[in-house]
Amino acid sequence: MPGAGPTQWERDEMEFKLLGPVEVVHEGRPLPLGGSKPRTLLAVLLLAEGRTVTETRLSRMLWDSRPPRTRRAQLHTYASRLRKLLDPYADVVHTGSGYALGTRHGTLDLTDFRRRVELGHDEARRGRPAQASARLADALAMWRGPALGGTTDFLVEAERSRLEDARLAALEERVGADLAQGRHGHLLVELGGLVEEHPLRERLRAQLMTALYRCGRQADALEVHQRGRDRLAAAGVRPGPVLDRVFHAILDADPALDVPSPAAPPAAPGARRRAEGPSLLPPDVADFTGREECLDLLGVRLRSSAPGPVVISGAVGVGKSALAVRLAHRCADRFPDGRLYVDLGGMPPGRERVHRAAGRLIEALEPGRPLPDSAQERAALYRAVVGGGRVLVLLDGAADEAEVRPLLPGPGPARVVVTAHARLAALGDAHRADLRAFTAAEALELFGRTVGVRRIAAEPEAADRVMASCERLPAAVRAAGARLAARPHWTVARWPPGSPIPPATDSTN
Repeated sequence: MPGAGPTQWERDEMEFKLLGPVEVVHEGRPLPLGGSKPRTLLAVLLLAEGRTVTETRLSRMLWDSRPPRTRRAQLHTYASRLRKLLDPYADVVHTGSGYALGTRHGTLDLTDFRRRVELGHDEARRGRPAQASARLADALAMWRGPALGGTTDFLVEAERSRLEDARLAALEERVGADLAQGRHGHLLVELGGLVEEHPLRERLRAQLMTALYRCGRQADALEVHQRGRDRLAAAGVRPGPVLDRVFHAILDADPALDVPSPAAPPAAPGARRRAEGPSLLPPDVADFTGREECLDLLGVRLRSSAPGPVVISGAVGVGKSALAVRLAHRCADRFPDGRLYVDLGGMPPGRERVHRAAGRLIEALEPGRPLPDSAQERAALYRAVVGGGRVLVLLDGAADEAEVRPLLPGPGPARVVVTAHARLAALGDAHRADLRAFTAAEALELFGRTVGVRRIAAEPEAADRVMASCERLPAAVRAAGARLAARPHWTVARWPPGSPIPPATDSTN
């Protein structure tokens, strides 16, 4: 009843679990999901993280290449049962081409695992191995057994190895943090078992070799290396650089393998911590949509040693800034000396823009340093301050090449990402990505994340009309979605034909 206060489902949450047997837990008790088929349907929808999964893929995950003739009816039955079981905490929505799962009051263990792993990575980047180990151990404790337990073999074959790789990578990071604390003696038994269980994981083997060497067992460490070479050769694989690097370091008695020195005492209050580097990037867009292939290609370029900036161009509202910010966050670990951001579009044009931008970049890297008066001198000082540092600079909203050139660092590991309406063709060594409007499916996906997939599924033609009025530009789609989300009593069809969309910007998808 209105005014009666929050209902029970508004006060608590459902727990969705994939890292072990697939379960849904409410108030401490698992819900009756049934056999492997409904568990598989739920798991596939959870792995999609709100995106629509086609009936073709669902059918393959449930029945592989031999689905029954009644597969659509059976999918509908499984989805209906799940919908009733999960209501009102989550909703299984049929979108026409497939199914999607929207959670309103629920947590997913896989999401929590990834978040805790990232917290561990942050601690490690800050040089705090004890805290990193604790965070990573907390993440690993979420696993209750092999992922996706109780689902079909087809889903296990398709997805379990990817999840297991993420678990092992986190485990290797935790072991690395323990080694950094000088806990090699405590790790011998654990690492011995892990290498036996995963003989082709070269990092685990290298970590065991390091622990043995530190315990004064050089011969045993070399024997572990030889056994690893034999196992890799049997699999038709040559040892990678990680294993060979530790092997040669042992032969050379490299001091880098010695027990790390105790951590330095905390810096005095107000002391500048240059080793960590400033991070001035805007927040990542939480519901960023699409562009995955473009992100992957740009990420490879940004992490490589190839010179020249990355230039992302396109019309207003196409999502240049959102893509650039997400790219910068993805590659942040590559640039520990600084992740800098300058909104060129928010500054006066011409030489004044270079003058201000160079000043802000210098101030970020070396606070309090006196700044030259001229734009040319500031740009030169900025390049000197960057020097050989591993710094990433995001220049957002450049008007032309003349604004960008003075802000490009000299030779070295520093990299620059530029967004601009034009392609900046005169930057001859640039790597370019020319963005276009979303596809119809991408636009509807972003619209659904803002408005809710259920509203879209109920009025697909009206949703298509709104997407057409937005010209499938991400910023316009988001603005339209925000307007409708703020009016839950409106139908999508109530959106007036030709209704003006708020001016598009690139600050979102």
